[in-house]
Amino acid sequence: MKIRGAETVFGVNTVIQSIFSLLTPPALGALLSWILCAKFSVGSWIYALLISLGVLIGLISMIKFILSAAEAQKALREAQKAAGENDREEN
Repeated sequence: MKIRGAETVFGVNTVIQSIFSLLTPPALGALLSWILCAKFSVGSWIYALLISLGVLIGLISMIKFILSAAEAQKALREAQKAAGENDREEN
């Protein structure tokens, strides 16, 4: 039962972190665009440029995170499997 609980928590954490990785760069791009327009009178085209760049960076960041989380999940399962085999050998 503890193993499934750990996998569930790991899965929920992965989903939340993936969403955060995807949404943060476009939000920062929008904030930076607003500051540039307000302080330096840059045209509104900067919104499209920086938000688009943020979406691209966010997608790349999310994909990298998901791939690393998948490898960590695999390592966790292998460690749990090895721990289970060690418990059986001791009994």
